[in-house]
Amino acid sequence: MNVLVEATGKTPHIYEENGDLCVWGVIIPENPTEIFAKLTNIVSTKYAENHNLKIHFSLGYFNTSSAKFLYNFFKKLKGNEGITIVWHYEADDEDILDSGKEFEEISGLKFEYSDTLLEVAK
Repeated sequence: MNVLVEATGKTPHIYEENGDLCVWGVIIPENPTEIFAKLTNIVSTKYAENHNLKIHFSLGYFNTSSAKFLYNFFKKLKGNEGITIVWHYEADDEDILDSGKEFEEISGLKFEYSDTLLEVAK
């Protein structure tokens, strides 16, 4: 695992594993601009390397302001062939699953869904 951004109590762990980009944890910062700027830069760099990138989102919670940033992030990715979004959720967490479906619908991207959360080695 290649850690790109360490998690805090309010921001997610962003890491690379087996060539995939993973965003794990919570996104509840007071100002999400910084974390989403980092994520956008990482995705741009990784995508530029080979125009093929799988991004896993395994989020336990995100606040309303972060939802807006997630929407804008996904919307910016539309049209980039070779980017795949995998939306992880707990099998009994309908809210997170529904959020992924909403992001997919309003962004126009195609999501894959997994009812298994990612685990991050400590």
